[in-house]
Amino acid sequence: MLLDYLKADIAEIIDLAQKNASYDATLAARQDVGAPITSGDEAVAERRRRGQRFIELKDKWGV
Repeated sequence: MLLDYLKADIAEIIDLAQKNASYDATLAARQDVGAPITSGDEAVAERRRRGQRFIELKDKWGV
């Protein structure tokens, strides 16, 4: 039972990490070529939510 929760949370951690890395890399790459992206409020809020959830899951499992 505990392993089922761990498995689901690890999958979510991986998904969040991939989405956050993609978002951050896109912003950084666009700035490097001189065409900065201005994120909408909704995108910024979603990135913040994913970051907070990532931290929550890491703290939950001590990783």
